[in-house]
Amino acid sequence: MDSIKAWAIGIVIPMFLGPLVYLIVKYLKGISAWIDNQSASIKRTLVVAVAILVTAGANLLGQPINCDTAAANAAECLNQLTPDIIKAVLASGIAFFLHYLKQQKPSK
Repeated sequence: MDSIKAWAIGIVIPMFLGPLVYLIVKYLKGISAWIDNQSASIKRTLVVAVAILVTAGANLLGQPINCDTAAANAAECLNQLTPDIIKAVLASGIAFFLHYLKQQKPSK
């Protein structure tokens, strides 16, 4: 009986997750198109707002994103970087670079 439940869950969960992921990606693509159509000053404001929200959210979850670099043990700041944080920073850097390349006009 447990194997039937596991089999059923293995089929039912993707049936719910597939459409949900599709809708989320469709919504994010719409937001991305809206952001691309905004002026540079609005884009900068959105970047600042997202940075503030991420920092506040991390503090609420008990993961502060700050370090006293003026302290005697400033090298300890590097110990706070987990592999997940490093992957996120690297991924966002790559995304920014690809966006930059997309915005560049081809030289003739």
